[in-house]
Amino acid sequence: QFIITTGNGGKTWAITSPPGVAGELLGVTCPGAASCIAVGYGSEGSQPIDTGEVAEVLVNGKVTHTYDIPDATFTEGRSISCVSMEVCNVIGTHFSSGNFFTTAVDLSTTNGGVTWTHHPFPPNPFGKNTALAVGDAVSCVSETTCVAGGQWQTGSGPRTGLGFGGFIVSTTDGGAKWTLEKLPFVFASIDGLECEQSVGCVAVGQKAII
Repeated sequence: QFIITTGNGGKTWAITSPPGVAGELLGVTCPGAASCIAVGYGSEGSQPIDTGEVAEVLVNGKVTHTYDIPDATFTEGRSISCVSMEVCNVIGTHFSSGNFFTTAVDLSTTNGGVTWTHHPFPPNPFGKNTALAVGDAVSCVSETTCVAGGQWQTGSGPRTGLGFGGFIVSTTDGGAKWTLEKLPFVFASIDGLECEQSVGCVAVGQKAII
């Protein structure tokens, strides 16, 4: 894993490798002009450990510290959105090596990662034996209002189930309740999104071929 930063609009870049366990950083957010937070997963050998990994970094690339999210249902963090360095929402995936099934997971903190709250997504969103399986993107405009996206599945394989498609969910209470949004097309996945308070949201992903 590595972090590259720029302080001059991309004219020059600096690279650093954060300390801590090996693994991969998958998402980053910068809630302040001089501070960013990245999220991903740690690993033991070739296997992800059952905790997401967070690294707090400065804009010059210096990593202040890394720590594991202490939640047994959270394997990897794939996207993070913070309205401040203390208030963050992380979306990711729990991977069960026993049955090769994944489940999308949402966690939030209001005290800079000292404690995390697990928020479940709607069960069976597209009928029996379906699940929001992979959480790929999250964007929050306030401490309580967030939009998230990823991929739902049926079957047993991560991203290779018998059926799959993209999803978008939203919350206005900090993740205690997520509402499934109706999409205008059938998407294979929602891979990224960004929201602004007074404008709305833009999402990107892969359109399904039927």
